[in-house]
Amino acid sequence: AGKEGVLLVPRESVITATDGQKQVMQIVNNRIRLVAVKTGLQDSKNVEITEGLLPGDQIVKDASVSLQPNTRVKLKQ
Repeated sequence: AGKEGVLLVPRESVITATDGQKQVMQIVNNRIRLVAVKTGLQDSKNVEITEGLLPGDQIVKDASVSLQPNTRVKLKQ
């Protein structure tokens, strides 16, 4: 199945919490914030985000990096 005009993030950006909730690490004011998201369709590379993020929000691409909430980060240009 396919959709157009949806918000996609890399599959490795999505974390599954111990309670099964999906999260991403959003960057706000150069600090990490864990944000709960709802997901839709996915393939081997991308996951559709249906709730929790807006187009243009900045996230950590690889969520396997252990960053705690409120950690200060420098954005890669």
